[in-house]
Amino acid sequence: MKQKHTNIKPTEVVEHIYKKLEEILIGRKLTSDNIISVVVLLMQSIEIYNKLNGTEKKNIIIQVLKRFLDDKIENTEEANHISVLVKETVPHLIDTLIAVNKKKLVIKNNKTFSKIYSCCR
Repeated sequence: MKQKHTNIKPTEVVEHIYKKLEEILIGRKLTSDNIISVVVLLMQSIEIYNKLNGTEKKNIIIQVLKRFLDDKIENTEEANHISVLVKETVPHLIDTLIAVNKKKLVIKNNKTFSKIYSCCR
């Protein structure tokens, strides 16, 4: 069972999640191909901070990804490409993953699927 952290400063959370990101990517680079998997792992890692609300957790993940880009990616074109993903896609990705996790968004709905395709027969 993972330990819950209740009294911790936001800067300490950022540092911890940043270190987690470095561990996740050991020997690899952050790319557009692996960013979704990385975000999922960061979301799982930040869950131990139960005093933070969802928006705070999302903002920390985005902040950590931006900092990592600034610190670790030397190729400007590559950094710019991933930066756009972090700014434009990652916030919506996190919201969508949370909705799926809370069962507010259902991917497979057999009734709807049957109705949609019944009109095509």
